[in-house]
Amino acid sequence: MDVICPDSQITRSSNHSYDGRHAYAELLLNSTFVFAPGGEGGHSFRFAEVLVAGAIPVVTTDLLLPFEAEFSWEDCVVRVPESALLQLPSLLRSFDAPSVVVRQQACAAIRKSLYADLQSYEAYRPQFEVAMAGWARRLGL
Repeated sequence: MDVICPDSQITRSSNHSYDGRHAYAELLLNSTFVFAPGGEGGHSFRFAEVLVAGAIPVVTTDLLLPFEAEFSWEDCVVRVPESALLQLPSLLRSFDAPSVVVRQQACAAIRKSLYADLQSYEAYRPQFEVAMAGWARRLGL
């Protein structure tokens, strides 16, 4: 994550290089938290990408999460208002190890429910599962 304050000359940058698709996939696979902003609508393909990679999605409070009626996302995702985005680094650093593990386990359980048995009903699975399968292939999983 890069943080640039408009009123300051100070820039704090990550040590990751973004030299292509493999570096991006590696970065996702090695991240604990990943910001998944919405796209043109109230949803995001990035969310599925983050979930498949095994990271904890960080989303804005207005993002529509898939299957919210079927899954309790609150134990998995970190929701922040847009007004708090500049405080994300300190907010994420405030999570202790046990609460990170709880979120990772909640995300893994949802991911398993959505991603289970993808090969057996190729023609009938919902679009979100198709997207998750695509991201898994892209990430080499």
